[in-house]
Amino acid sequence: MEACFEIFKAENRPNDLVVASVQHRLGIALGNVGRTEEAKSYFEKSIEIRKEKAGEDSLLTAVTYEEVGNLYGTLGMTEKALEYHNLALDIKSRVCGPWHSSLGSTYINIGNDFFDLKQYEKALENYKKGLEVDVIPYGQLHPNIAADYIAIGNALHHLDRDDEALEYYKKGLDIR
Repeated sequence: MEACFEIFKAENRPNDLVVASVQHRLGIALGNVGRTEEAKSYFEKSIEIRKEKAGEDSLLTAVTYEEVGNLYGTLGMTEKALEYHNLALDIKSRVCGPWHSSLGSTYINIGNDFFDLKQYEKALENYKKGLEVDVIPYGQLHPNIAADYIAIGNALHHLDRDDEALEYYKKGLDIR
């Protein structure tokens, strides 16, 4: 995989946005197979090029920040994950506006970070915001909405609000 990338890079400008996109995808692939240090390296290179070519406040940069956050979350480095997810949220909110479809997953990721940190009120707040945004592009009956309902139910359960949790679990199951 890396050998193919080196050939690709040799045939393109090394600081090109296309190269950054391939580095981003390599980061995802390497993270998925547990090669996290290599994944981080590719993500960092992608961020560097994207910031230089598209700007610090580009959606491309935000998407890579989010993937880095996901990688840190997988590694159990939740505070670091939260830092990167918040960077992504900040950029996406400024660039795309508060209701852009890409924000839903970012809020859910931040909710997951807070959940893992046992900050269930903050998790709940972000899950609800994620649901609010996700309903716009997906509608009420999409599997992503079901997952959002289940996440809200989990946060409510951990806050000892089991009657409310049960309502959200039922909503999620009704969709699935």
